[in-house]
Amino acid sequence: MKNKKKILLIIIPIIIVLIIAVIIAVLYFTTDLFKSNEELFWKYFAQNKDVLNIIENEKQAEQSQFKTNNSYTSNGNLSLVIEQGENSSKQLNVVTTARHDVTTNRTYADATLKNGDIDLFKASYINSGDIYAVSCDEIFQGYVGTENSGLTQLAANFGIENFPDSININEYSNILDLTDEEWTHISETYLPVITNSISEESYTKSSEEIQVNGQTYNTNVYSIQITGENLKQLIINGLTTLKGDTQTLVMISNKLSTLGLGIEYTDVSNMLLQIDEIIENIQNINIEDNLYINVYENNEEVVRTSIDLENNFDIVYDRTSSTNSLTIDIIGTMTEQERIDESIDTTNITNTNNMSEDVLTNNGAQAENAITNEDVADDSDTIVSMENTESMNTTLDGNANSTTGATNVTADNNVIVENNQITNDSDEVIDLTTNQGERSGASIIITKNKTDNLITNTIKIVPDTNIADENLSITINMSNVQNDTINNSYEIVVNSFVGSTSENYVITYETSTIRADQVEEIPELTGSNTAIASNYEANTFNTFLTNWVNLFMNKLSEKLIVLGF
Repeated sequence: MKNKKKILLIIIPIIIVLIIAVIIAVLYFTTDLFKSNEELFWKYFAQNKDVLNIIENEKQAEQSQFKTNNSYTSNGNLSLVIEQGENSSKQLNVVTTARHDVTTNRTYADATLKNGDIDLFKASYINSGDIYAVSCDEIFQGYVGTENSGLTQLAANFGIENFPDSININEYSNILDLTDEEWTHISETYLPVITNSISEESYTKSSEEIQVNGQTYNTNVYSIQITGENLKQLIINGLTTLKGDTQTLVMISNKLSTLGLGIEYTDVSNMLLQIDEIIENIQNINIEDNLYINVYENNEEVVRTSIDLENNFDIVYDRTSSTNSLTIDIIGTMTEQERIDESIDTTNITNTNNMSEDVLTNNGAQAENAITNEDVADDSDTIVSMENTESMNTTLDGNANSTTGATNVTADNNVIVENNQITNDSDEVIDLTTNQGERSGASIIITKNKTDNLITNTIKIVPDTNIADENLSITINMSNVQNDTINNSYEIVVNSFVGSTSENYVITYETSTIRADQVEEIPELTGSNTAIASNYEANTFNTFLTNWVNLFMNKLSEKLIVLGF
């Protein structure tokens, strides 16, 4: 009996310890309890591997599959509205149609410039087998195009290097995709390189209430601070590891090959030489700015990640179930005061009291190009006729204005710097006291909104954040395939200023695609109805194509003049 009690006294504590160990293990692997700030930072930072998905529209794959498997017809309306100031507005309208025959795998599309109900100008496109071609009956009674093969040599004939031999859109659209195996390999290879380069004291935890897409989140913030010197060494260590990582080098080489880059970029031995050169360059620079990375977690989901390299850039990635947003702020290196100082550069001024009046002159530049266009004949054997020519002269006028000066320049030089102001002959006053602490920079905002039936991708680019009203935005709306129908819309908006006058350009395109049991016949493209690039000598086709494009632009310009453009 006593022996049993002794055994129980031994076994019970062991069982209790095991139960506690299991509880701790479960808590460790299923919750954040007992994890260090370092472990929690990398756990949540890893959720950002979906950041590249923000530029993808999943509806595109669904729509592409629908168009591949079905015959269809499509109709669209494109408009361009130009507003200059408050009282000047012009509008241009283009109607498009398209059809695809799944039995012949041919696609036809056209675009017609309209003046009310009148057709002004029309161009069309056909993809037949491996041939892609365009046509404009006002220019040439036939199609002009190329085969989707041998493009490397064709591009070289036009002076274009590193062009792929053929183009596969699907490959390009997936160029940034990584398999689960590739993600695992990269994580297991490079995460230790990073973590071993950073001390535990660099990781901190705090709490913060933030707003993401209008919703409030109470978050745990896991942060890391990396000094400039540590960042420099981290980059060098990562590149050094890459030199011995054959699997990643081959993956990079394959992706660069898909883009059509030459052997100097895709050959692994050449890549190793370039890596050595980059490492040497990094070793010779001094990185003074600190890098800050903050991961904002709410209910074990990352809702925001921010990356800040002092005085260089800020990146903020917001990720929620319905909306993802990526903001990249590239911080300029000059304040307004520094830009003024640069405009008063004294480098080339040896005596400010005897400044030459030539410093404040405007230099005009004029270039004249004579382009000869040959008329083309509809002949299956001779596409290009050299007998009749039509000349066009285009004169380009440009003015380059430059103003230089120096501080404390006398009034004789027409430049006065006094009390933080600059004056010139035009009596324009530049106040140097405003926004002196602000730095110029650029901003890129990429947003993705998802609903059950629609995904919207938006890109907004602000070239100078000090002039936020000047910007470019692109919006893409792609729908589900519903009742054998697809409805998409696209918009490009450019906001700019000419002096104090605003100029706004708005391009919108709406299209509807419907499955069809049968479509109007689409002709096959052959050498008898199409000028195919590979059928001619490079110089002959080059001359023909140049003339075709010039004539096309001339005709289009004539039609735009009719519309007041």
